[in-house]
Amino acid sequence: MYTTLRRLLPVVALLSVSAPAVADDHDHDARISRADVDVLDGLLFINGRGLPRTEPTVILGNLKLAVVSFSTTDIVARVPPGLAPATYLLLVGNNLRFAVSVGDVGPRGPKGDTGATGPQGPPGARGDTGPIGPQGLKGDPGATGPQGPPGARGDTGPIGPQGLKGDTGPQGLQGLQGDTGPIGPQGLQGLQGLQGPIGPQGLQGLQGPIGPQGLQGLQGLQGPIGPQGLQGLQGPIGPQGPSGTFTATTCTYVTGPFVTAGSSISTSSVTCPNASFAVSIIPTWQLWFADTVCAPASRRISNSTVVTDWISNNNSLGCLGNSVATMTLCCP
Repeated sequence: MYTTLRRLLPVVALLSVSAPAVADDHDHDARISRADVDVLDGLLFINGRGLPRTEPTVILGNLKLAVVSFSTTDIVARVPPGLAPATYLLLVGNNLRFAVSVGDVGPRGPKGDTGATGPQGPPGARGDTGPIGPQGLKGDPGATGPQGPPGARGDTGPIGPQGLKGDTGPQGLQGLQGDTGPIGPQGLQGLQGLQGPIGPQGLQGLQGPIGPQGLQGLQGLQGPIGPQGLQGLQGPIGPQGPSGTFTATTCTYVTGPFVTAGSSISTSSVTCPNASFAVSIIPTWQLWFADTVCAPASRRISNSTVVTDWISNNNSLGCLGNSVATMTLCCP
């Protein structure tokens, strides 16, 4: 918040002005109009217009002075005791200069009568936004407003995450049977069966019929398996399964921390929790000065983190003082 301190000086060492002080950065609205030194109270009073909105650096001669209060029209700084009579160069900030002559000081005179109240001054510069107050009670629902006109179609958003895997398609037709492989080598011959016992020799009779065949010998060991035949042709590809579906019912909006923008490029960021996917990049702000010229440029750092670069216009105040952040839609 900016503060303003104005006072009358009954006994002061008055300045002598060589020329109005103006900024050397082509800002013709910024200038020092008057400067008074009260050597008895040790104070320097500076009056002008377009003075710095943030606490400035005040240098008198080669002495850096402590700033008591400041605004865009008045600055009060403390001067050291025993300031010698001389003409000093006054420097405010980086580009406001003024010549101040300090003369001998006489004894303090009696206190004068209170002067008449001056006219109402112009409205002061807008102060910084105060802290957010406590949550108020929930009010009754208001009446539904009229339907607004359709907004312009936004840019195409980034590609969503991979949908769920579709069902497996039906099995394709069986491929043609491969050619028969060559016949493997013949297995080893089985062992010979046991011979029956020799009966007693009978009389030689007539030749009898042929006797029954003897028992069959044990089967030989199986030969090794021959080489595998060639693979059959691949069957045609089955039809594609149904497409998966995506829903945003489990997604949530997340806003990153607000930052106070500077005079060049400032960056705000947001990271989705639990490594969820950042679907969108939405620049937002909490405080925005009407006279600033500030352009947001968004970019992605990773699947979960997105950032916004707030770029200032060099021919204006740019983004200085704006409270900005980045918001995104986080989906698991």
